[in-house]
This record gives sequence, C-alpha cells and structure tokens, in this order.
Amino acid sequence: MSNSDSANIKRWFEQRGEIFRHYVMESKRLVVVEVDANNEIVEANLAFRARIIGFETVQGQPLSRFLTRSDQYQRLEVDVERDSQIAIESIFTALLGGERYLFYAYPLQDRRLLIGEQLHIQDHDMLNRMGNVTLDMSRLVKKLRKTNHELAHANELNQTLARTDGLTQVANRRYFMERLHAAVALAQRYRQPLCLIMLDLDFFKRINDQFGHEGGDKVLIGFAQLLLAQIRPGDFPGRLGGEEFGLYLPNTALPAALTVAERLRYSTLTLEPLPYQCPLSVSIGVASLAADEDVTQFMRRADVCLYRAKSLGRNQVIADPFS
Repeated sequence: MSNSDSANIKRWFEQRGEIFRHYVMESKRLVVVEVDANNEIVEANLAFRARIIGFETVQGQPLSRFLTRSDQYQRLEVDVERDSQIAIESIFTALLGGERYLFYAYPLQDRRLLIGEQLHIQDHDMLNRMGNVTLDMSRLVKKLRKTNHELAHANELNQTLARTDGLTQVANRRYFMERLHAAVALAQRYRQPLCLIMLDLDFFKRINDQFGHEGGDKVLIGFAQLLLAQIRPGDFPGRLGGEEFGLYLPNTALPAALTVAERLRYSTLTLEPLPYQCPLSVSIGVASLAADEDVTQFMRRADVCLYRAKSLGRNQVIADPFS
C-alpha cells in the first residue's frame, strides 16, 4: 500500500471519520490503541483505558507498560482488489489487565494502530474475525482513494474553468492579469527584461456582421490556436475581451518581442478559420517593461502602441519608443 493510502487512512482516523471511528475507536468490545514510532501511546479508546488501573492518562506512556506480548503470528494480507490492498503489519497475542488478547497491528505511515479482542474462542476463528475487520478497512481505503481522486479531479476542473476563456481556451482576463502581475514583480526583482504584446483583430465587427456570431467565434478560436502554436515555452497568452488578446514574454528584450509580434502579424494573414473567403489581419502594440514601472503603466504603453497601429491603417506592429 502506498504512503498516500496510509496518509488517507490516518487523516480519516485523525478527523474522526464516522465509519472508521464507530467501528474501532468507539468500540466497547475491541480495545484500540494508537502508538508512535517509539511505541509510546498517542491515543487509546475507552475499552483499553478501562482495563488499566491507576493511570489518569495513558498518552505518552510506553506501550510495554500495559501489554505483555507473547505469541507472534504470520503476516496477513487481504487483497479485495489489486489497487486496494491492506497489509496487517503483524498479529500477536498479549496480556492486558491480566487477560489474554489477540491484536493486529495496522501501519498508519509513522504510527501504528493496534486493535485487539479478548481471547474466548479458538485462535483460528479469531484470525478469521480479525480478517473481516481488515476487509472493512480495505473497502474504506478504496472508498477514500476514489473520493480523493474525484475531489482532486473536480478541483482541477473548477480551477481550469475559473482561469480559462470558455470560447478560446486561453487564459481569461482575470487570470492573465494575475499572471502578468507576478511576471512584472519577478522581472523587477531580478532586473530581467519583460515584454508585453497587445493584439486586436482588425475589422472584427465587420466579420460578425457578415458571417454572424458563429463565424466570429470561429475566427477567435482560430486566432487563439495560432497564438498557442506560434509562441515559445514560457510565453503566456490570454483573451482580454472581445477580439483583444494579450501576450507577455518573460526574460525577453524588445527586439526579440518585435520578431514574435511580426511573425504573429504575418501568420494571421494566412489564417483561414472559415470555409469561405474572410481576410484577416491584426494590429499589434509592443512595450518593454521599464524600471520601477507597475502593471497599469506597462499595459497603458502597450495599449497606446496598439491604438496607434489601428489609427495608422491597421495590420502592423508598433513598438513603444521609450521601451
């Protein structure tokens, strides 16, 4: 069994999971004691403490003070399914309060859980009964693994949905801004270059009017796919709204950013997201982060360049002269 499975069982135990706690720790018939790596008692149930006389608390006491261990049995493994194996560390008999008990030790990562029952029947029958307890635990491990997997998957999916533009599958504006703030802070701290590219598809309203919103959506999706295909590892694109996109390039100086921007501009001219003729072009503004500049100032300079590209006839790249 993996450490993660053991940790799940331990977490369930420590959080007083209803099923597990009811079955063992709250049992009046089974004596249950949890010990650490030094065999000192961490916790014991009422059935265990009731058999100890003269101790207000057993926590921190060595287990050997209460148990006299005797017969040692074989290791027992129960495999309900291949991915849900429970291994009992050991099975042994011991004297507790003058009575003989059969215990099994179940590993909980850096601790052990000892569960025992008084011997009033044949040993082999007792082993069968303790095996049934192990079967229950095996089912519990399987349930925990399945639940944790489902929760992790759901959490990952929710995070992806919260960060992603539903149409284009690139980062949405909020997540892009979060990442840009972090990138600016990192660049300022280590004095590294950082460039921001703002992109706006030309005459997009005309595309929507001519081909409808479905056609416009296909154009946006196609352009986003172009961005993802053309950028380098580490570059980060996002849809900022409508037909406007952003792209920041960490550890990149202005000449290299202009090369990327020009490549995107040219590639957009060849893009054919619709089955009929629909010429596409993009206007682009580029700025390089200045010393001690914040995100708002950085974006404003890139936006000014973008608007200038639009006013000068579109389908061109304009760089900030102060970058």
